[in-house]
Amino acid sequence: MDEPNPHRGITMHKIKFGGGVAGLTFTIGSMAIFLASLPQLWYFLAFAAALGIGIAAALRIAHRRAPTQPGLTR
Repeated sequence: MDEPNPHRGITMHKIKFGGGVAGLTFTIGSMAIFLASLPQLWYFLAFAAALGIGIAAALRIAHRRAPTQPGLTR
């Protein structure tokens, strides 16, 4: 079984995806694979999603209040 040149497998850094539908599909697929294999990560996913939605809402509200002033949201 000790081969001189073992197969190194697929490396994640060589898979290229841009934004848009392809990137979203790849991201959701990767998350589904990890969550299926590690069910204890569901708590982390729920916390991360809630935190992300909260931060996005706060930035949106801050941007609507002062859209012409430079700062964190510009």
